[in-house]
Amino acid sequence: MEAEWDVRLEIGTLLFNWLPEADYIRCARAMTELYQDHGDSKNHMQTRIFTIAQQLGKEKFVQLFKKYFGSIKKTKTPLYTFNESAEDCIAKLKSYPIPTISETNYNDWKKLSVSPAKVGSKIVSVLLRYPYGKLRPSLMEKIVDLTDRLGLHFVRLTQDKNLLLPLVHTSALPEVYNFINNESNDIDLSLKSFSGHIHSCIGPAVCKQGVLDTTDITTRIALKLDALFKDKQQQKVRFANEVLKMIRVSGCPNSCGGHRGASIGIQGLKNKGKPCCKLFLDDGNDKFEQPIQQDGLLGLDEMADKVLGLLINKFKLNETSTK
Repeated sequence: MEAEWDVRLEIGTLLFNWLPEADYIRCARAMTELYQDHGDSKNHMQTRIFTIAQQLGKEKFVQLFKKYFGSIKKTKTPLYTFNESAEDCIAKLKSYPIPTISETNYNDWKKLSVSPAKVGSKIVSVLLRYPYGKLRPSLMEKIVDLTDRLGLHFVRLTQDKNLLLPLVHTSALPEVYNFINNESNDIDLSLKSFSGHIHSCIGPAVCKQGVLDTTDITTRIALKLDALFKDKQQQKVRFANEVLKMIRVSGCPNSCGGHRGASIGIQGLKNKGKPCCKLFLDDGNDKFEQPIQQDGLLGLDEMADKVLGLLINKFKLNETSTK
């Protein structure tokens, strides 16, 4: 395991040659407490762990971290570890007589939210999309009931604030679809809007280091995408997941939203007190039509237009409906 040492992500300092799975949470707690005691949370440009490491030097930093790690480990912090094998989990899944569902919405939902689970042709993963990650406690109880009916005993939280049913028998997909359709207005069944679905950090409403409201940034982009795909459901179904995978937004330089590693990364900042953005573009495996360069500062609306233009060029989308 390595600690971040520099803004260049390839540089790190070795903390452990190997770390047991049961110690992952202890490691995270140790680093968090180290930062809380020694970090500078008031200076947006100094709110990174590598700043502490630079001040102390590598050797002293590692020694300090291991002191924190040792104190956490001695408390025997509870950690749940999932020990069931994939085979055991699959064996518990329930299959259903497959009813005939010919609705267009059902087929669109499968294309948007169902993906192979890589453990057999009849096992899939199902994404439950919650705009802005808002999930009512009463609905959580219904989801527990649904997973019981599916024979699934665990779910996963995704980085983009959704829930994933990681193992579902294909014959049970109508059961999941009917649950979403009939029981939950919170789940966005067919991606009615991109609002609340663009990946971002939590923003300054919660995070003390946040500079700009990431919800405002993502909503500006989402409204452009909604206009682009208006009355073009089949284009949306075809391209939506690729579009959402490409965009990452952070409200400050710390990159908690992952903007520095994204195809289209957006960093919120202020220039002379005025909200603006910095756009990071990386061709990687997602080739754009034009050469990729890092842009200068953009106003929020200008940024949304720029992102939309990049996506239109990449996917050969028609811009007519955005006017």
